[in-house]
Amino acid sequence: MYKKTDDSTLLVHYGFNLHLPKYGWGINITTGDAERVDILKRSQNHLEQYWERTPLPSDWKKRRRVEERRQEDDPDYFDPDLEAFREQEGHRRLCGVWVWIKGQPYYLTGLHYFYINWWCIDIGYPKYRKPDRLFFYVLMYCLLDPLCGGLLEATKRRQGKTYRGACWVYETISRTKESEGGFQSKTGPDARDTVFKKALIKPFKKLPDFFMPTFDLSKGLTPTSSLDFTHSTKRGSNALANIDNPELNSKIDWTNADRYAYDGTKKKALFEDEIGKTEEEDVYERHLVNKYCLETDAEWTGFKLGSTTVEDMNSGGGPFKQLWDESDMNDRDANGHTKTGMYRYMTPAYETLYFHPLYGEPDVEKAKVYYMNRREKLDGRALSSEIRKNPFTEQEMFRIDGAKCTFSNPENINEQIDWLSYHPELLERGNFDWKDGVRFSEVVWKKARNGRWQLPVSFEMDLANHVEKIGSKYFPRNTLDFRVGCDPFKYDKVKDKRRSDCAAFVGKMYDPLNPSGAFSDTLICRYRFRAATTSMANEDILKMCWYFGCQVLFERNVDHWKPYFIEHGCQAFLMKMDGEDEYGVYSDGHGGLIQSICEYLEDFIEHSCKKLYFIDTGKEWLDFDPGETTKFDETIASGLTRIAMKRKSYRRPAASGTDINTIMKIRKAG
Repeated sequence: MYKKTDDSTLLVHYGFNLHLPKYGWGINITTGDAERVDILKRSQNHLEQYWERTPLPSDWKKRRRVEERRQEDDPDYFDPDLEAFREQEGHRRLCGVWVWIKGQPYYLTGLHYFYINWWCIDIGYPKYRKPDRLFFYVLMYCLLDPLCGGLLEATKRRQGKTYRGACWVYETISRTKESEGGFQSKTGPDARDTVFKKALIKPFKKLPDFFMPTFDLSKGLTPTSSLDFTHSTKRGSNALANIDNPELNSKIDWTNADRYAYDGTKKKALFEDEIGKTEEEDVYERHLVNKYCLETDAEWTGFKLGSTTVEDMNSGGGPFKQLWDESDMNDRDANGHTKTGMYRYMTPAYETLYFHPLYGEPDVEKAKVYYMNRREKLDGRALSSEIRKNPFTEQEMFRIDGAKCTFSNPENINEQIDWLSYHPELLERGNFDWKDGVRFSEVVWKKARNGRWQLPVSFEMDLANHVEKIGSKYFPRNTLDFRVGCDPFKYDKVKDKRRSDCAAFVGKMYDPLNPSGAFSDTLICRYRFRAATTSMANEDILKMCWYFGCQVLFERNVDHWKPYFIEHGCQAFLMKMDGEDEYGVYSDGHGGLIQSICEYLEDFIEHSCKKLYFIDTGKEWLDFDPGETTKFDETIASGLTRIAMKRKSYRRPAASGTDINTIMKIRKAG
C-alpha cells in the first residue's frame, strides 16, 4: 500500500495514496514486498460471487489427534494435508488474498483476511464489508510508512473498531519475538473487560492451534491481566523442562487510563480504545508519554492505533481533537513527521449502514436519507449530539452542543462550518512581504501553502498600500474601508506548556453601495502565528496594516507594540477608542472588554454568520469560555476587530477634503 511499483494501481482514499498490488499479488506485512497470493472465486456467476470464509477441513480434529499421537514418538512428523493448510493460512495471514465479489476482484490485506476468517467476535465471524476493506488498506499503509507512528480512527458506534484493534495487536505480537502489545481505554475496567477479555481473549480461545504460539497456561485459558507467549510457569524439578524449547517471550497486557501507566515500557503495538471519550485522563498529554514507548533512536519501532467515537468536548473530545488536528498528513515538520507522529482517518456514518447481505456494499444514498430524516426533527443539543455520533465529515465529529456554547445561536456557526468544509477552495494561504525586501515601500501578497495569513480567493484589493508619508511619519489612508484587531502574545519566551499565538483579523467596513455584498461588514483576512519574538510578530501586523492602509486596535494590557510602531514612524496606524487618550483597548479584569467582545460577536453570529470565511475561527467561537480567555486568541482578535469596525468612525480633516461648493453652486430660490 505504501510503496509504489510499476504495476501497482493507485487508489486515492481520504488523502492516502494507496498503491494496490496487481491482480494475483499481495503485500507481505513483514517485508512490504509483493508476493503471489490466492484468488478466491466461489462461482463463475457474478451474482454468486461473494465472500465465504475458509473453515478448517471437516476432518481436521480427527486427523490432528492422529498427528499429535505420532508426534509423541516422532517430533518431526506432520500430516502433509494439514501442514499444507497451515502454510496456506499462514501465508494468507501475512500477504492477504484476492476475492471476487459480484464480478469485481478486490484485494484483502493479510490482517483483513485474518480478521474476517479467524477472529470470532460476539456475533460470530465478521462479515466482509467495504468500509473494513478500506480501513485495513489505510492501516497497512501506515504500518509500512517509516514516517508514521500511529493512526487515529474515528467512526460511528457499533462498527467493530474495538475487535479490529484487538485483532491487530494479537496478529502483530503473536508472530514477533521479544515484543509487547498493550491496551488502554477510557477507564481501566473498560480496558480489562471490553478490550482485553471480550475483544482479545474470547476470539483468541477460538483460534485454531496453529495460530496460537506457545503461551503461559499457568494463568488458565482465560487470563485477566496479560496474555504471555512464554512457556507455562513451572516449579521445582520441572522448572527447566522447556528451557531449550522455542518461545516468543512476548506478551499483551492492559492498564488503566493514566498517562504514565506505560511510561518507560517499549511497545510494539499499542491500542487505545475510545480515545476520544476518555474522561479520566487528558489523552493528548498521555500521547506525549506513550509516543516514546514506540520510538527508538529517532525511528518508529512500535505503532499506536487510537480508535473512537467522539463525545462532548468536556468528556474527552477536546484533547482528542487536539490530537486529531495535529495528525494532519499535510502538515509536517522538516523530518517529515506530523506534530503527533500519527495520521488520521474517518469513516462517514453514511458508509456504515444498509449493507448488501452478500456483497458488503453500503447503500450510501439510502443511508444519507435515513440520517437526514433523523436530524430533521431535532434541534439544539439533541441535534448536535446526533450529528456528532453519526458524522458525515470531520467538522461534524466535533460539533458543539448549544448548551455549552457562550453564544446563543451556535447552530449558525455549525452550519457555516459545515458549509465551509465543503468549500476549501474559497480561501488561499499566503504571506505579506515587503516588495524586494525594501521596508516601508510596498507590501505584496505571495501565495504559500503554509502561509501565516488567509484571504478569500475572490477578494480583490482595489487600493493596496494606500499609505502617505509626511515628513518622517506614515499615515494610513484606507481607514474608511478597513480596520484591524489584534490579540498579541506577551513574551518572547513561553512560560508554560501552552504556546499563545498572535492573532489578528482585517475587517472590511460596511459598504452602503453594496450592503449585502460578500465582503461588506465582515472579516476578510485572518492571521494566526507564533513568531519567534514579539518584534517579529509586530512586524507582521505592521505589514498587514500597511497593505490594507488601515489602523489596528490592540489590547492595551500587552503594550510592546506601541513603541515598535512609534519607533518606525507608524504611530498613525495605532487606533484610539472614542473618548480615550491612549492607544488600544484596556481590559480592566472585571469582564467589561470580554462582555463587549461577546456582544459584538453575538450580533455578527446572529445576523451575518454566513459571511464567516474561516473554519478555525468558527470552531474557536463554539469553544469560547469567557472565564478562560487566554486559550482563545482568535475569538479575542475577531472581537477586537468588530469593536474597531463599529465603535470608531473616522472623517477626513476638512483641510484635506473637497468643498462641496466647488462641485455644486448654492443658489437662492427665485
